[in-house]
Amino acid sequence: MPIATARFATPNAGRLLDQLAKHFAHKITVEQAGDVTRFALPPGPAEGRADADGLTLKARGETPEALARGQRILEDHLLRFAFREKPAPLDWTRQPG
Repeated sequence: MPIATARFATPNAGRLLDQLAKHFAHKITVEQAGDVTRFALPPGPAEGRADADGLTLKARGETPEALARGQRILEDHLLRFAFREKPAPLDWTRQPG
């Protein structure tokens, strides 16, 4: 399953990841274990990890289209929640799965 990874540099990574988790939990299964939050997105599983320097997001998809959709879902929501930081679009790196 192909994987796409993006990094969002911010001192507010923990807060933003919590916001994503609470928002998505109204619609999908969200699991938080240690420093990893997993999202059961319809196009494929995703996860987020927060640290002192930022937030790392990973999306997976069975097809390139599903992967792109998962990336868009994560990115759109993150950029909305981080609007005060005037974020630029995320730079995703894809890896074959």
